[in-house]
Amino acid sequence: LSMAYPPGAGGPPMGMGGPPPNGMPPMMQPQKQVVDFGEPNCTLYIKNINEKYSKAKVLVETKALLRKTFSPYGEINDIVALSNFYDKGQAFVVFKDLSSAQKALQAEQGQILSLPSLGGGKDMVIVFARSKSDFKAKEDGSFQPRPKRMRPKPPTGAKKGASD
Repeated sequence: LSMAYPPGAGGPPMGMGGPPPNGMPPMMQPQKQVVDFGEPNCTLYIKNINEKYSKAKVLVETKALLRKTFSPYGEINDIVALSNFYDKGQAFVVFKDLSSAQKALQAEQGQILSLPSLGGGKDMVIVFARSKSDFKAKEDGSFQPRPKRMRPKPPTGAKKGASD
């Protein structure tokens, strides 16, 4: 079955069949993601770091790589990356000023962080931290110690009651 379209129309109207203008089916077209970077502050929260980089023995190397990656954008006051079960794959970078943090967020968003000794880098996801860092709070005198949160112990793989 063939349909004729008026000269110059080029094909069916939009949404009436035929390929989309860029040639990709609608489900394959890149989607624009709206990312909420949070309220701007001097502390960046970085996630999606390869979890191998959070092991205690390579944590120093990971922090050094973060410092090398982010220092071109401004002075860094502190870097926090932890190796416990719940905090693997994430870090905080505290800049001296807001403009440095904003430049770093824009420039490094989605860049791959890869340790030469381990490889396997992943695209970083960077947002502003939800709260002021302890470093900045101590600096401006507003630091309030937080109560320790009790987290459940990470799973070990042993089943309950298996030791009977």
